[in-house]
Amino acid sequence: MTLNITIQETPNPLSLKFLLEQPVIPNDVAPSRTFFVKNDIVVGCPFAKALLNIPELQAIFLGKHFITVSKTQSGDWFALKPQIIQLIEQFAPTGFFEKNTPPTDQTFSRNVNDNGISAQIMELINTRVRPAVLQDGGDILFDRFEEGTVYVRMQGACVGCPSSSATLKLGIERMLKYFVPEVKTVEQII
Repeated sequence: MTLNITIQETPNPLSLKFLLEQPVIPNDVAPSRTFFVKNDIVVGCPFAKALLNIPELQAIFLGKHFITVSKTQSGDWFALKPQIIQLIEQFAPTGFFEKNTPPTDQTFSRNVNDNGISAQIMELINTRVRPAVLQDGGDILFDRFEEGTVYVRMQGACVGCPSSSATLKLGIERMLKYFVPEVKTVEQII
């Protein structure tokens, strides 16, 4: 069986998105993490561990039907693509994640009494922002809302992307302020 892999550029020149016709994260798997950075302790995803062993690779983000790979500044996509594709083809038949990894919620929302403001913000991020960010090979997760500030975590191609700051301030912050007047600013947690 041949695996069809399509490679797309992302707004981040250091990241490429590898699209698969089969799910990267099957419905019966609930990984504890989907974003891994060089020097992380990788548990539950032998695929990410194998990719991050390639010296020029910096980070891996696994989406529902895609894998975003970020390289170092000195990495060469011409040399890296065949290695990445080989590992995708190696792991795809058996799965990218271990089956018995305990699931955790990837949204970092905290249970705070803020009159539903956090819920409104999460809903807006999940319905209006995340789909577009996922299309570009990244992700954005709500962390918390404190004293007018929304804290979010960027993942995948968004990390280190030259346009992520503008997207955060000019797009996401502006939209959240419009719909939730209590929002004063949006900050990225690194």
